Amino acid sequence: MPKAHNASGVETTGTKGASEIDELRVQFLDAIGVEWELPSDLRKEAESFITGVSGSLKDRAARRRALFPIIARKFKLNRNAIQNLWDEAARHRHFFGPVAKASVTAMFDENDYAEFQKWFEENGLPCSLHQTFEPLSETAILTALHEQLVDATVNRSDARKGVQDERREAILRSLFGTWLYEIAGIKNARAYFTGLPKERVPDSYFKLLSRDYTQVLDRRCGGIVMRVPKAWWGKHTKRAIGEVVATVVSEAYTDLSNHSYCGILFEFPDGNVNSGDIWELIGDITLFSERHRSTELRAGFFRPLEIEAQTIDHIRALEQGEGTFGQYNFGFSFKDCIVNCERELDVDGANANVESVFLLLEKHEADETKIPCPACWSLDIRGNSYPIFGVRSWECQNPLCPERSAFDRGNRFSAMSILRSEAASDERALIDEDSLRNWKLDVVASRTNKDFLEMFVRHFSLPNDVVRCINLEGAKERIYGRRAEIYDREPALRPKATTLTSFEQCSFFARYLNVASDYRPAPLNRVKGTPRWLKLFQGSCISVLQQIEEESIDGAVTSPPYYNARDYSMWANLYTYLYDMKMAAEGVFRVLKPGGYYLFNIFDYFDNDNILAFSALGKRRLPLGAYMIQIFRRSGFKIEGNIAWHKGEIEGKRNYNQGNRAPFFQLPLNSWEHVLVLRKPGVESNGINFPSAIYRRPVFKWVNGENRHGHSAPFPQCIPDLLCRNLDPGSTILDPFGGSLTTALAARRCGQNAVAVELHESYCQLGLRRILEEENMLPLFRDGSAP
Repeated sequence: MPKAHNASGVETTGTKGASEIDELRVQFLDAIGVEWELPSDLRKEAESFITGVSGSLKDRAARRRALFPIIARKFKLNRNAIQNLWDEAARHRHFFGPVAKASVTAMFDENDYAEFQKWFEENGLPCSLHQTFEPLSETAILTALHEQLVDATVNRSDARKGVQDERREAILRSLFGTWLYEIAGIKNARAYFTGLPKERVPDSYFKLLSRDYTQVLDRRCGGIVMRVPKAWWGKHTKRAIGEVVATVVSEAYTDLSNHSYCGILFEFPDGNVNSGDIWELIGDITLFSERHRSTELRAGFFRPLEIEAQTIDHIRALEQGEGTFGQYNFGFSFKDCIVNCERELDVDGANANVESVFLLLEKHEADETKIPCPACWSLDIRGNSYPIFGVRSWECQNPLCPERSAFDRGNRFSAMSILRSEAASDERALIDEDSLRNWKLDVVASRTNKDFLEMFVRHFSLPNDVVRCINLEGAKERIYGRRAEIYDREPALRPKATTLTSFEQCSFFARYLNVASDYRPAPLNRVKGTPRWLKLFQGSCISVLQQIEEESIDGAVTSPPYYNARDYSMWANLYTYLYDMKMAAEGVFRVLKPGGYYLFNIFDYFDNDNILAFSALGKRRLPLGAYMIQIFRRSGFKIEGNIAWHKGEIEGKRNYNQGNRAPFFQLPLNSWEHVLVLRKPGVESNGINFPSAIYRRPVFKWVNGENRHGHSAPFPQCIPDLLCRNLDPGSTILDPFGGSLTTALAARRCGQNAVAVELHESYCQLGLRRILEEENMLPLFRDGSAP
């Protein structure tokens, strides 16, 4: 690895470099029409640089021309004109990825009409787009710069107020440093900052890393994908299958190149036999994948002591030091769980069996190896932060870096962002539109094992990567420019390892799962004015359920508050949320009759888990379904199955990158939720045959900006109908998180009684109003009893 050439370390600046800098400073200030003294630290760096690239500067006219695109780029002065182009192109169904957008942005900033016309013709764009090329003139650019020097526009949330002189200084420093870099010529500047002879400077940054920093972007294993065949469920125990899958996951984390993906395809037997066991295993493997390794938290931005105090304040039975909060369990990041149905779910009310489920995981392992800035190629950098756990971020300190912000902040980058950028710039890696459309949602139909393999390879690896394929019949040695390594793995008949069993004893679960209840019942508050068939309690279901008669409930249905998804459902951190869900699960188990079913609707939600720090570091997709499967099993429930509730294309296309056809950017839209099918053991007769996957539209509550329903997160009545329509009239149905009493209404329409618990008085009253409106349409006596 070559040693980077740090400008501040150069001993001999010489009078020649000093005089040239004075001349360049005058040219710079004359061009922009301001007065400014060059700061001593910047002068020193600039003199060293000019001496190092001696004789390679552009001529005087070219220097002046180079300055205006720099100003336009740093302040994004052409953004409105460029956006007009993209909007007009979109109206004609033309969409462009990040490489094309960056290229066109440079044409606008450089006022390069000839290059724009060439690009325009190559893409066969309609004539109306030709007129959108309206970059700012030099005069307009200078006017905008002077306005910023007098009254800077800073959009950062952390920007200080009342420091205009500092901002003026920062703007001029940034412009001057970038200008020097560019008038020296990119290759000359790169040779200077890397310390390499000019002839050894590669033509791309990625080639530099691949050659001289091989350990950082090693691609010897760019993906691992495994199939769990359906035939295994007839030959092996769940424990044996779990052990081999967990072993593959652990080995995959070791062997995979950093920032790469692992996929596991779980096949379901015909008729969805053993579906409960398969979903239980999927949940176990999801949690194991995320938490199977541990490390001590030492970096200053981690906050284990504060998080421990928060958790103990909520979970009073947890004693200080018992949860060993300084020990962090980590592994893969959960990215998605794709459900493959036997047929399309495209009509409201449609049902189908599940053929397979694809679990998608991403590896991020912290690497402290310094890598040069991708803009200037200098190693004058410092550690910045971890925007994602395991992803080291760096900030360039080179004052001559061309990517310093308008206010002189250093370029920030990571090995992951570099890999993603390479994926976007490699034409061979781009994915065709048909593949993007076919995998737009995380509910698909009639996909073969070959389809999943090809999707995984194209969407989550790079050309020339090695992809390991395990138990994938028909896999070829070359797949879309990647080389496949083909293996078979079979479970041992009598596994000796207890990987998954011992996993639940790790410190992570000691903070919420392995803690006894510390709740004491509060006085019951039964809401008045309800009909006789409904018992409505306002309060915490954890407290209320402790006071309901044991084994008095025939069935239960609920959709609990999702972790920190609404103002009314906020927890300090993920531990406190999961502990409350565990207490509620134990309460429902207690009151449910043996053999009783419990349908539990939950969503894999994106939020900050707040178990590492109080920053964006903890933001990720939380596999709440997997956590709840574990909690219910620990509470005594049998996992009978999981109904995939497909909602179609939901609002807010968070994960769909229109126009970006590069790998690593193509996560499907999250379009389904779990409806866990749970049963209390004890009576095995009269089992209910629930569907494996359903298509039901969510509640349409917003009309002209107004919530006409009243509850911010209602679920449709078709969910409780799945249970209520299979129970006898006169049965009692429980909803421990009653909300707007949708479950109670479903029970009533099936001639059943209901018990509902709701924490918030406003929702109790909302649900009661809905019930009374419904009752007025039914032939009931005034006292609410049945006729």
